[in-house]
Amino acid sequence: AAAAAAAATDTWKAFEIWHKVIRGFQGSMSLPPSLLSLEAIDIGLNEDNTTGFRRLLECSQNLRHLDVSHNRLSGAAMRVLGPALTVQEKLASLTADDCFDDSHGMSTAVHVIGGNHQLTHVSLRRNFLDAGIGKALGSAMSKQPTLTSLKLGGAKRFKLGDDGLNSLSKSIKTCKKLQRLDLAITGLIDGNGAVSLAAAVAGNPKLKILDLEGNSLSVPTAQALLQALQLRMNSRMEVVKLEGNVKIPSSLLFAIQNLCVPPIA
Repeated sequence: AAAAAAAATDTWKAFEIWHKVIRGFQGSMSLPPSLLSLEAIDIGLNEDNTTGFRRLLECSQNLRHLDVSHNRLSGAAMRVLGPALTVQEKLASLTADDCFDDSHGMSTAVHVIGGNHQLTHVSLRRNFLDAGIGKALGSAMSKQPTLTSLKLGGAKRFKLGDDGLNSLSKSIKTCKKLQRLDLAITGLIDGNGAVSLAAAVAGNPKLKILDLEGNSLSVPTAQALLQALQLRMNSRMEVVKLEGNVKIPSSLLFAIQNLCVPPIA
């Protein structure tokens, strides 16, 4: 416990040092440098040291790419970081894979997505998911006119659920720039949500890559997707991944893949 506390203190001090360095540059130069990209992957970021990291974000208003993957960001940590993340008006890419083990932290992350209207790429893989998060994501996506890629796969012990997928799918249909959607290993099953997803595939000609691997989908969903792809013969998808859905026969998988085209090199 003492070692963990010391590590948290060292991390906080490091953030404070970088904050002072950046502030020093900004104060001493007529055209101060802008921090455009920040990778803070697996650095021990947690609720004990987020204040220092927040201050680093607050002096980085031109940030365009942020990756905080593999840190333990609880609800308490995100309550500190959330306001600083939401006001990043130029943020285009946000990656926070394997960060949130509960609904509190993940809910704040989704709120951040809804508040940043320039995002093009969002990756929240291997995080907490449930129906409530799915509904919140659907609402956040409806406010994202520029989003092209959303990755939620690898949730493992968490499930998006039928209601969550239903809400998310309705937003996918209206998110007209979305090109890539990763829902692999998110506990998907046949139901209204899967039907809505197929309708979203049919109704969004920009969507090119859909990853549904490792779920519990079966013949009804596969048939609905097949029909959706048949309605998109003039704007074919590039990839629909369904491997690992063991109840879908190989003949149906082949028929779906046959309606996709490889990307143009």
